[in-house]
Amino acid sequence: MNEHSRAYRGWRMVAVCFAVATLAWGFGFYGQGVYLAHLLKLRGWSLSLVSGAVTGFYFVSAIMVAFVADWIARFGAPRVVAGGMIATGAAVAALGLVREAWQLYAVYLLMSLGWASTSLAAITTVLGMWFSARRGLAVSLALTGASAGGILVVPAVQALIDAKGFETAMLVGGALLALVGAPLALWLIEAPAAPAASGGARPAAQRKGELLRSFRFWSIAGAFAIVWVTQTAFLTHEINIFAPVLGTSGAAAAVAATTLAAVAGRLAMGSVVDRLDKRLTTALSVVSQAAALVALVLWPEPAVIWAAAMIYGLSVGNVITLPALIVQHEFDPHAFGGVVALLTSVTQMFGAFGPALLGLGRDLAGGYGAPIVCCALLNVCAGAIVLLLKPGARHT
Repeated sequence: MNEHSRAYRGWRMVAVCFAVATLAWGFGFYGQGVYLAHLLKLRGWSLSLVSGAVTGFYFVSAIMVAFVADWIARFGAPRVVAGGMIATGAAVAALGLVREAWQLYAVYLLMSLGWASTSLAAITTVLGMWFSARRGLAVSLALTGASAGGILVVPAVQALIDAKGFETAMLVGGALLALVGAPLALWLIEAPAAPAASGGARPAAQRKGELLRSFRFWSIAGAFAIVWVTQTAFLTHEINIFAPVLGTSGAAAAVAATTLAAVAGRLAMGSVVDRLDKRLTTALSVVSQAAALVALVLWPEPAVIWAAAMIYGLSVGNVITLPALIVQHEFDPHAFGGVVALLTSVTQMFGAFGPALLGLGRDLAGGYGAPIVCCALLNVCAGAIVLLLKPGARHT
């Protein structure tokens, strides 16, 4: 059946990947801000120590991401994604039980395996096997689940923490991932009888080396690596940044507003993305985030914080989606899975340092103001890179 048909079975995979993204991003990405705030409060650890664990999580997962497409080719997508759900669930459950710093780092090491196996590279590889002509739309729709994770999971986890405590909330979250997320992936994810012409699940080692020497690849990866540094930093610290003015619950609600705006931004872009210059759209998106960050520093009032959170959020989802859409436009379809996996690995490897750098900057500066301004300047640089370093013809 043609992928342009509404009855095409691949659209069911989009729905399943949406659910996977909701759980993966809710607990593995947006949940980091909740974990950080409560670990600081309950354990008395320094911001730099906890941020360092988050950095280790992103860095190790970034290394693993480069091999996710290979794992899927060898073991099958259902097993890889289900295993990732179980690993994330075990890590989340253990997070409420840690008492020593080494335990915290061990838990985040386990979580990194789960995040790598359930996030961007895994989802795009699965959909790359089902879609070719409509791959960009399929990925965009599935990754809307990432924003849904922030909207649904963060407030729910915060409410459960307020009602039952951090330890109980983490145990419930871990059980949800292992008992709902893992069976969902194991039973509902499937491969098509005849994969789309993507080669998405079979990247070769020599292909990785070729890409790492490609100017076109780095014109994308360099820009998004910078954006991942600033975005992972801000989203991880967002509750901590907002809490002095809004309170912990109010800050969690503002995080939900950020992710709600991310959904709106992604859906708005998805309706017109095929007619847009993807690089120009990226530049405008990251510069708008820079403006929101500057506003937070200049006018730290509740109304401005809420407005800035939503303006920043409008581009959060697009920053996650746009790299794959640029790859879809500038690389041959057969290279899609391998390029996206390596691109995700590189950008997340750099982005891994964001939370720790922002935490260190806050400790050194005595506040978040100066580090946030630095994040804004980096976003402007990223916008210039992706727009001005655009190469010529499509890479084959």
